[in-house]
Formats: sequence, C-alpha cells, structure tokens
Amino acid sequence: MRFSIFSVADHYPEEPRTIRELYAQILDEIELADELGFSAFFLAEHHFHEYGLVPSPPTLLGAAAERTKQIGLGVAVAVLPFHQPLAAAEEYAMLDQMTGGRLVLGVGSGYLKHEFEGFYLAPWEKRARFDEALKIMMQAWEGKPFSYHGLYHHVEHTRIAVLPLQKPHPPLWIAILRQEAAYHVGKQGQNIMLIPYATSETKDDLKSVIDEHYRGYTETANAERPDIAVALHTYVSESPGAARAEAGSTQPLRA
Repeated sequence: MRFSIFSVADHYPEEPRTIRELYAQILDEIELADELGFSAFFLAEHHFHEYGLVPSPPTLLGAAAERTKQIGLGVAVAVLPFHQPLAAAEEYAMLDQMTGGRLVLGVGSGYLKHEFEGFYLAPWEKRARFDEALKIMMQAWEGKPFSYHGLYHHVEHTRIAVLPLQKPHPPLWIAILRQEAAYHVGKQGQNIMLIPYATSETKDDLKSVIDEHYRGYTETANAERPDIAVALHTYVSESPGAARAEAGSTQPLRA
C-alpha cells in the first residue's frame, strides 16, 4: 500500500489568498510531501469554476518537478474529452521527461455539467470521446507513425516526436463512478481510480466495485494484480477526538 496526497485546489475569492498565492501554496505542499516520503501528489483538472483552479495540471506539475526529487507527480484526472488527444499525448510525454519519469496519470471522461456547457460538449458524447482519445494517446506513445479514424478524432500517418521517459507509458488509472464500468475497464487490462464518497455507501459497496474490476482484469490473462487508487477524505488535527470535533458533520465510510 502506498500513500499519496490529492488536491482539488479550490479557491475562495472572498478570502484574502490570491490565485498566485494558491499556486505557491500548492508548490510548497508538493515539496513538503516529497520530503515526507509520500508516494505521489495528485492535482485535479477543473474548468470555469472556483471549485478547482488548476485548468492545466502539467503547467503546475512542471514547476513542481524542479522543486522535488522523488515524489510521483500526477493528475486525478486529466479529462480527455476536453483535449485534442495528440496534443495531450505530447504534453504528458513532455511532463514525464521533465519529471525524470515521475508522471503518474489518472484519466477520466468528466462529470461536471458546467464544464461540458463551457466547452459546448454534450454529456452523452463523453464516453466515445474518452475512448477515442485514450486509444490515440496509447498508440502515439508507441513512437511510430499511425492512423486512426473515429467518430470525433482522425489521425493520418502521424508520429509524435516527444515520448514518455517511462516505458511503455507512465502509470495509468481510469477513473470510474459506476460499478458496471469497473468490469469493462478491467477487461481492457487497465487500472482504476475510485472516489468512494461519490460511489459507495459502505465498505461492501466498495468491495463489490473492486471485485468486478478484478474479475474483468483476470479474464484478460493478466498475471499481476491491478493497481487500484482510492481517494479518501482525511482531516488532520492534534488528536483523533479533536479531528472528529473539528471536522463536524464529516462522516467516515460506514462499516
């Protein structure tokens, strides 16, 4: 088991902290997490709202690469329907080079209504756009000229010049919010990233999702167990009692 840190990087305009100060604070947190030995630091990609103020995680993580030595630098998640897939493949390959092979990458299809409205995309498009983008990125990272023709994206005998330092590609997780998606992602031989507070009421619910993913994963004849990332809320204080009191109405996942 490995422990990492995840930040949505939410911003509060009514507070005195500026956007620039928020970014400086995040960089300080990443540097400290590196010194403390955390496995990775993940940033969320969000758009058009103060809920998350990192629309371009590679930009901030590129700065973090110069201030850290060993911590994985990651995204949870890169929202692939919002990006041209060849450009995304190049951008994250460049980041993997800049970090010395420390990129850890979660990818997803997005879920916030205001973001799809802002990009003028219909939510029903997201699954096909995500599937196409991921296929193109994976092929591009092979470093050979390739062609691809889908519903939304077309590539004709193109090769990207910048490839990831990690081979065949950086560690990759696919974020899911529905249990039925777990099996299909497992069948593709891919790891999953879960947010239990959005998907599970109990530990048994979470186990069911993981079991479904493992069932699909083993059907592809994979010898190794999948790598599953789980994002859980934490609250740090002087003692367990103080943490419970200060966190107020925050409830842990029920047993």
